[in-house]
Amino acid sequence: WYQKSDTANKGIRAGIYKYSISNGNYNFEDSWDYKAVDMPNVWERFTYTFTVTSDWDLTKSLILYVYGSYGDVEGTLWCDDVQLEVKNHATPYVDGTRAGIVYDSSGLRRNGTIALATSPSYSTDTNIGTGCYYFDNTGMDRISVSYFINPNQITINSWFKSSVVGLDSYQIICAAGSANEVSIDSRGEIRTGFVIDGSRYVENASGTNILDGQWHMITSSYDGITKKTYKDGVLVKSTAKAGVLTQSQLDMYIGKYTSATTYGAKDAYISDFRIYGTALTDDEVKTLYNNK
Repeated sequence: WYQKSDTANKGIRAGIYKYSISNGNYNFEDSWDYKAVDMPNVWERFTYTFTVTSDWDLTKSLILYVYGSYGDVEGTLWCDDVQLEVKNHATPYVDGTRAGIVYDSSGLRRNGTIALATSPSYSTDTNIGTGCYYFDNTGMDRISVSYFINPNQITINSWFKSSVVGLDSYQIICAAGSANEVSIDSRGEIRTGFVIDGSRYVENASGTNILDGQWHMITSSYDGITKKTYKDGVLVKSTAKAGVLTQSQLDMYIGKYTSATTYGAKDAYISDFRIYGTALTDDEVKTLYNNK
């Protein structure tokens, strides 16, 4: 995150200084990145991505250079919350360095909080990114997050894996009590729900067998007109339901129905959990799945 005070030639540059095995010394990685500043004195997010090659000696330090100018002196640069992730893409919820924190890398800084000291636990058993979270059968393990949704659109997307029925017959991927929900019932069917015009609307996508011990991407969306459910990027349920989402700010639990109930994830893995403030299109959901 950065902001600059200048009003002319606004920009920020980033580059990696690494040790080259072939040269026997440090030099800069070729792909510097530059981003123009949209407005002075306003915090913005800047992401710089680079590829590590076999010539890099990773036993030595990598140094990140961030410049607040592109040639001439251009005011003052402030930086905050600098992160270095070793992965091929950024995911909204990733394992953090502080115990009990699940970092939100969407840019909204809505970090999650792990309810119990040891559960859910971070696991590398994932098919996307570098890790996921494993929920055992303690009954109260969960990740608490707060989110903001557009008054009339939302998409909830997550990867999930389990082969057993959840606590009290429901594998909870996420829920906000009797409000928004994405879960798997005892038959392995995807169950999704939103609060529309003040009433909770929940339905199953029949024939969707999720409890097979394989990774599946589950997506639920609502655009103010149609409620949709997807399995692995394919539309499996579409229901016309015109209305308005009632909640605009809620605390949501990943892996739990509420903090007080036993409905929850059991012997289950949840990865790459995402909340969008818009309803993704069929093609966008398919692309999200194909780009795993």
